[in-house]
Amino acid sequence: LGTRCLLPLLVPGPNRNGQVGSNQDKFVLAPGPASYPTQELTHFLGKLVGMSVRHGLQMGLDLPSLVWRPLVGQSLMVPHLEAVDTLASRNLHRVANAGLVREGRAD
Repeated sequence: LGTRCLLPLLVPGPNRNGQVGSNQDKFVLAPGPASYPTQELTHFLGKLVGMSVRHGLQMGLDLPSLVWRPLVGQSLMVPHLEAVDTLASRNLHRVANAGLVREGRAD
């Protein structure tokens, strides 16, 4: 796999960039403000996905659960973040644990 996608709206997941964890083959939506051409590509991708769903066609768009779960109305949990960004998940756990220790509620 390359280090980038041909479409500027998809980028390799953080686990691939950090070479840690699972789902290193997945792409996620690019963060930050989108240029007008990127907005147009996003709109076009939405149309393609909508047409494929409407006609029962499968697309080879292998997105991690962190991306697709909110799109289908399912909730997200920390393991979904960990599957895409292991380092961010570890930092989230550290912050949560530090807050518990400061408040005297450590396990």
